[in-house]
Amino acid sequence: MTYPWGKCQTYKAVSMDQITLKNITSTNSLLPAGVIICNDTNPCTNFHFEDVDLRTPVWDALGYGWFSQYVEGVSIRTFPDPKFKPVGYYASLKEEDKVDEAAEL
Repeated sequence: MTYPWGKCQTYKAVSMDQITLKNITSTNSLLPAGVIICNDTNPCTNFHFEDVDLRTPVWDALGYGWFSQYVEGVSIRTFPDPKFKPVGYYASLKEEDKVDEAAEL
């Protein structure tokens, strides 16, 4: 696994919509909570995480949780926070307001 230190290709032809994780607990994982990387021209939409608790002692101590880019959705009582954007966020952006989320990690 080289992400987030290496580039991860995404494809605008692949859509992910209405993904739900609910009542999930994991402790002492060796890997970070997860990776959700979507395409800037075809963001993932309607993700719903509720009561998701993914503890990874090493990654938590380093301040890494979910690696997520271009994802819209809602997280309720979820650790770590996947930092989803609100539903409709990307559709509302003007071209000049768009940010390269990969550069922000």
